[in-house]
Amino acid sequence: MNIKMRNLAICIGGIFCIMNLNSEYHFTYMNTIQPFLFIFFFICLFFFKESILYPISGLLMGIGIDYSLIQGIINNPSTVPIIFDSILSLSFILYFIIMLFKRRWNRQNQNMELSQDIQHKNLPGDGTISHPYRLDIDQTLTINDEIEHQYHKVMYALNGGSQEYEDPTFGFKDKVLVGKKHLQQDYGGFWKYESDMPALKENGTLWMKGVVYLSYDDVKNIYQMLCDDHLWQMIQENISHVLNLSYKESYQFLIDNQIPQDVAKSLLKVIAQKDNIFDKDIIKSFIKFSFQKEDYQEAMDHQDGMIYCAYCIYYYDNWFLQMREGVWKVKPTLYEPSLYYGKGTYQPFEK
Repeated sequence: MNIKMRNLAICIGGIFCIMNLNSEYHFTYMNTIQPFLFIFFFICLFFFKESILYPISGLLMGIGIDYSLIQGIINNPSTVPIIFDSILSLSFILYFIIMLFKRRWNRQNQNMELSQDIQHKNLPGDGTISHPYRLDIDQTLTINDEIEHQYHKVMYALNGGSQEYEDPTFGFKDKVLVGKKHLQQDYGGFWKYESDMPALKENGTLWMKGVVYLSYDDVKNIYQMLCDDHLWQMIQENISHVLNLSYKESYQFLIDNQIPQDVAKSLLKVIAQKDNIFDKDIIKSFIKFSFQKEDYQEAMDHQDGMIYCAYCIYYYDNWFLQMREGVWKVKPTLYEPSLYYGKGTYQPFEK
C-alpha cells in the first residue's frame, strides 16, 4: 500500500470514529451523508490536489454541513451543534473561495513566468497544436522539473509500467496508462500517431506523436557509430542533407561517406527516414543534443534495446514538442502508447 492510500485509509477510519462519537454525544448535526463527503474531500486532497475537484469538494462539504445545520435547527435546536456546524461550514466555504483565488493567481503568475521564459529562449513554434514550441534537451524552462517528470513517465509507460517494469526513483503507478502489448518483437518496430489526440487539456497532458523501438543488434551499431568520433561528426554535419533525401538516397549517401551498411540501416531506423514519423527539425536537434553514450552503454551491458519517442506536453495553454531516448528494458516485449495519449498504428521492423 503506497503512502497516499495509507493516509486515505487512516482519514476514513478517523471519520467513522468521529461519527460514532457524534451519534452518542451529539456535538454536531452532521448526518449520514457527511462521511461520504469527507471521504470525497480526502480523495481529492490526496489524488486530485491540482484539479478543480479539490476546491469543489470543499464547497460540497460546506453545503452539506449547511443542509445538516438547517435540518438540526428546525428539528432539534441546540447551542453546541449550531456553533460547531456554523464554524465548520464557514471554514469550508472560505477554503473554497481562497483555493479558487489561489489557483487563479498561481496560474496567471506561472503563465507569465513561462511566457517570459519562452520569449527569452526564443523557442521555435507558437505553442499551438499545429506548431508546438520545440524543446531541445539542453534547454531549461521554469517547468523543467515537470518536463523531466513527464519524460520518465513516458519511458515508464513504454516499458510496460508496473506490469513489467518498476521505477523505484519516481514510483510511477498512478495515472500511467499502458497500451497494447506485443510479444517477441526481436527486431523492434515503430508506432506512429494517426488521430484522436487527448481531449483533456490540463497541465502535464501527454500527446504521443511517434515511437521507435530499436533492437539490441541495432543498438550495437549505433554504439559503434558513437565510439567513432569522425563517423559521428560526419553524420551530425550532414543530417540536414540526409533528411531532405528519400530513404534509398539517404542510405546511399551514408554508404558513399564510409558509413558501414549495418550502421546506416540502424541510424535510418532511429530517424524514421522511411516512415516519416518524426518532424525534421526535431530530428536535427535530437542528433545535435542527444545520443548519450552512457545510455547505450547501459543498454549494451544488459543486452537491451533503445526507445526513441516524440511527444507533446501541455502546460499553461501551450503545447511543447520534445524528442527523447531511453533504454528499452523489457525487450523483446513491446508496449504501444495507450489510446489515452493518442491513437496510432504499430508496425514491426523486418529482419
